[in-house]
Amino acid sequence: MKKNNNILNQKLYSNIQTIIESSKNAVSRAVNSTMVRAYWEIGRLIFEEEQKGKSRADYGSYIVESLSKQLIKDYGKGSPSILYERMYKFRMVCS
Repeated sequence: MKKNNNILNQKLYSNIQTIIESSKNAVSRAVNSTMVRAYWEIGRLIFEEEQKGKSRADYGSYIVESLSKQLIKDYGKGSPSILYERMYKFRMVCS
C-alpha cells in the first residue's frame, strides 16, 4: 500500500508541478506582451511629440532626455533614457 501511495503522490506532485510551470510561463508571456504594448505606446507618444506633424524631428530634440530625467525622478533609476530611446526606435521600426 505504501508503494502505491508513493506512486500516487509522485503523480499528484508531477501534475501540480506541471500546472505551476504552465502558469508561470503564461504569466511571463502576458507580462512580456503587456510591456511590448506599453513600450510601443510610449514610443508612439514620444514620436508624435517630437515630430509634431512634420516628416522629420527637429535636429537636437531633447524630449527623450528630458522625459528620462522626469521619469527617473518619479520611478527611480530603473528607467534610464536609453530605454526610452529604444522605445522610440521600437515604435519607428514597428509602425
